[in-house]
Amino acid sequence: MKTFYLSVSAVILSIASFSVCADYTVDKGSIRLNRHQDVVITISKNPVQHVEEACLALTMGQILRQSGKKVNVTVFLRNDGVFLADRETIKDAREDCAVPDPKNPTMPKFITLEENLTAFLDGNPNNLVNCPLCWGARVQMGLIGNPMPDFGVLATEAVPPVLLGADTVIDF
Repeated sequence: MKTFYLSVSAVILSIASFSVCADYTVDKGSIRLNRHQDVVITISKNPVQHVEEACLALTMGQILRQSGKKVNVTVFLRNDGVFLADRETIKDAREDCAVPDPKNPTMPKFITLEENLTAFLDGNPNNLVNCPLCWGARVQMGLIGNPMPDFGVLATEAVPPVLLGADTVIDF
């Protein structure tokens, strides 16, 4: 019996020791999306204190959306992430966002957090959904002065379709 277990262990170990190539190392052409893809990116940290994370989430959303006509990207703000929807708060961001520069792809260009958010929304405020409970709690505590967000949608009925319809959720 020991010989059997030793043989099985040797086979498993030899199979597991072979190196495997990831998809990105093999060039098989561009990745094609055959079906519609709904992506939700969540932001839960205060964007003024975590500017780089907020910028990366917004920039990633834009890149994903531009990757194909069948991609829908929504940013869902929860917890302290709702501060991203308050214009007065995001003006306090001390860092700028490093975003891809189409003219020089090897070097980033820098824009403000508000400019990055505006570029992500690109005329469609429905791409940003605020958690109503999180927003209301911060208004009630006096952390946000405006009862309605400057950016995005504040509607309880928007949350279930966004989260239940998501094919992919990316959390920041």
